Amino acid sequence: MEKLIRSYFSHNTGEGACEVCQGLGTSLEINKAEVIRETLSLESGAVDFWEGRYKAYQTDIFNRACAHYGIPVPNQNTPVHAFTELQKNLLLNGVEDEMIKKNFPETARPKTAAEGRFEGVYPILWRRISEKGELAGKNEKYFNTRTCPKCGGERLNALSRSVTVNGTRLPELSALPLEALNRWVAGLESSLKGEKRRIAAPYLLDLKTKLRRIINVGLGYLTLDRQAMTLSGGEAQRIKLAAALDAEITGIIYILDEPTVGLHPKDTEGVIRVLQALRDQGNTVIVIEHDPDVMAAADHMIDVGPGAGIHGGQVVGQGTLAEIRGQSSSVTGQYLKNENPEINHNPRALRKQ
Repeated sequence: MEKLIRSYFSHNTGEGACEVCQGLGTSLEINKAEVIRETLSLESGAVDFWEGRYKAYQTDIFNRACAHYGIPVPNQNTPVHAFTELQKNLLLNGVEDEMIKKNFPETARPKTAAEGRFEGVYPILWRRISEKGELAGKNEKYFNTRTCPKCGGERLNALSRSVTVNGTRLPELSALPLEALNRWVAGLESSLKGEKRRIAAPYLLDLKTKLRRIINVGLGYLTLDRQAMTLSGGEAQRIKLAAALDAEITGIIYILDEPTVGLHPKDTEGVIRVLQALRDQGNTVIVIEHDPDVMAAADHMIDVGPGAGIHGGQVVGQGTLAEIRGQSSSVTGQYLKNENPEINHNPRALRKQ
């Protein structure tokens, strides 16, 4: 067996990625029902993504391909379900279809569109996502995503996903919540002795530091195999702040513009803890914020007004939240002081566009 290096344990490398799904963990298959409406003819829109002039262009090339091979050209308004097997295979898979090659072994494939070099409905879709590098936009509905049958969604090839450390495989570790992974790392460290422990020490320290950084901001339930795009705004915000917290730098001014906007109250609590920790390390944390919980946690507030935009620019109140509430010049303080603010029962009418 060849020597295993770190690239074998990454699904982003040729050495480590599953050979079927290329490290994605999922595979695509065409959603035929969305692509072809067999009750319609080509001219009336049987191929869902053939529109306008493109529909006429592709239909013409398909008819030329039929003529090239001596396959009867379908009459206009013939629904796809009435096509012969050869006609349907040519439509779906183009001139490279195995059935076409088998039935016409002596016929040279057409070289140009004018001669009938028809690409095929399915090959066109595969080419589109290959060129874009991702499944997005209009093409999304034409494909179904399923767990890769080869790697079972673990992304790595057979060799890489079979390697164990202390009886555990890497994909299994990636699926653990970070709190459970932290316990596993601690168990691994205690099981190593002598030279093995010395070699692994810097890596274990790095792992523990990174795990502690995220667990400390209340994200110990996350798993490493979770995609970043699935994180909520609060989760992403705390990960970024945790990175700054773990740097342990002092004397820095952090300026944040509404870091809790749109967050769940539980996420807001985590952000406040991180901000306080940054402060306690000897940094200055300036936050532009309208969340009462953040205001309550602030050491010092500055209220700028008395109005917004060109009507503001003056310091109309400052101090703790309790002190701001007692300052008549602070519009914010007076609003927060009123536990039962008046409700406008006659709002402006919605203006029609």
